[in-house]
Amino acid sequence: MTAKLLFLVFASLAWLWQPAMAAEPALYPVWWSPELELESIEGVEARLQRDLWPGTGEGLGLYPNGDPSLAKVHARNCKFLLRLSSLGYRSLSGNDIKVQHYNLAFCRAITLLGQAKPAQNSNLRDFLLNAEAVNFLPALVNLYPSCEFICYTVAANALGISLADFKRILAVDLTDDNQIIVWTRGWMTHLTIMARGDFNDDSVDDILLLAKGGATEGSYATTRLYLLTRDNPGVALRAVGAEEERCLDYDCHSLPPNIASYRESPPAPSPEDIGGWARTSMSETEWLEDSPHYPVWWAPSFELDDLKKVDARLRRKFWPGADLGIRLYKGQLNELDTAQATSCVSLEALTRAGYGLDLGLLHHSQLVHLLRCRAIALLKAANPARRSFLREFVFSETNVRTALAAFELLTASESERADELRLQQPVLTSGLGRLLAIDTPYSGQADVWTEGGRVLLSVVARGDWTGDGTEDLLLMAGASLSRYRPDLTDLCVITRESPGSALSLVQVAPYSCRRLGAYGSSTDGDDRNRFDVRPME
Repeated sequence: MTAKLLFLVFASLAWLWQPAMAAEPALYPVWWSPELELESIEGVEARLQRDLWPGTGEGLGLYPNGDPSLAKVHARNCKFLLRLSSLGYRSLSGNDIKVQHYNLAFCRAITLLGQAKPAQNSNLRDFLLNAEAVNFLPALVNLYPSCEFICYTVAANALGISLADFKRILAVDLTDDNQIIVWTRGWMTHLTIMARGDFNDDSVDDILLLAKGGATEGSYATTRLYLLTRDNPGVALRAVGAEEERCLDYDCHSLPPNIASYRESPPAPSPEDIGGWARTSMSETEWLEDSPHYPVWWAPSFELDDLKKVDARLRRKFWPGADLGIRLYKGQLNELDTAQATSCVSLEALTRAGYGLDLGLLHHSQLVHLLRCRAIALLKAANPARRSFLREFVFSETNVRTALAAFELLTASESERADELRLQQPVLTSGLGRLLAIDTPYSGQADVWTEGGRVLLSVVARGDWTGDGTEDLLLMAGASLSRYRPDLTDLCVITRESPGSALSLVQVAPYSCRRLGAYGSSTDGDDRNRFDVRPME
């Protein structure tokens, strides 16, 4: 081969190599899970327009603002599901709501892939979902629905506190390097890495994480998509845009400074830090000379900033700014009257008139809102206390058993001595069976697990309801977590007459914990008290 020919060959090869040599190599290419069923990033738009369930001709039924009286629209693909959901269209039934949440997260992952780029830097390309991942994942991915919990997880995300440091992990089930199932007490979360790449154009590698979570007892479940990143190798990941996870119109209080104390046995919250509180109408001189030391306190979920506004709060719409309410029924299956409760006042009136579900049962949302409304109404009768033997009360395992005994929900088996059984093997009456475990996620809340279901106890207000100068506690027992015994949802007032004495039940609440059949139909066939028709007093 002549020298001239060799030169021409080299020059042609150099021309072929030139683009590759000039282009800067992509160190961390975009990766996505096969679950997204996408062949290339160029196909994102076509994927968004593909039917959610190809070949079936079906779509997800949605209603404007979730109102069944308005025209139903079917979202057949990701494009329309994302658009309609952003406009407030919602599914109605519990299962359809879960399907909507799952597909929304799935579709958002595909949408984000359309803007993904290879990353120049990465602190998590080697991050895998394994047993150690909980030491680096942010607490936010646990998906627990409580607004208070979300407030804490958002704060923990900003501080770099991992899921394992924030929540006690019971078990981690391994699927593959991109999937795990995390079990916490009463909860499970299925986590999947959907994609890797630079999604926010900062040249740093990110992860799209799909989180599907739900209660281990009950039917609550939801799905969210998180964009995760980290600034340095070996530290906890953080969720980008975590502030958007906060509940609307919910005032968050600060994360306890000792996260281990919060997780294991959190300190009692002070009225000044959580919820509302109120002094008396005394003058400043009278206050200093003869002051009630324990102001009335109430939970932030009451959305009340002043005791003088209780009546206005009871008249306020459940969903301000929207024409929404709780749809209730009365009568036989073929002759049902329909009504809609939009506030505490209308809900109370309709309930006293016998409205609920068909067959004389109470609607679940009706039950939950009735409880909150009547607790708010009780604040009108509360006064600041001059003394308290419950100010330091928190829900430890011992205090939970003491409270259950005060409610007469704790009984002894006839086959064993009562004094031994009361401490070792208590049972809950009315079909709940033997007590299995007590969880205290917060100082003012306890989750009681039994053979037949669960009961949630929570302190929602403090004050003097009897006028004796001694502080009492207003508790909700049951709420929405007792799937097997929804009629265990009750309001109770408990007190203590002296330091260390037993708790006692005060008969001032509209509902008494002694009357387990106060709501709905009981499982033992005693339906004498299907409706409690007493007005709020």
